Amino acid sequence: MLSTSLEELHIILAGIRDCSANPGAIVNHFD
Repeated sequence: MLSTSLEELHIILAGIRDCSANPGAIVNHFD
């Protein structure tokens, strides 16, 4: 479970970075 959480955290961090450039990216990430 911890491994999955770390992978998800990495994806979330990438999504946040994308959000800085494109606010719609984070919505696409969770959609």
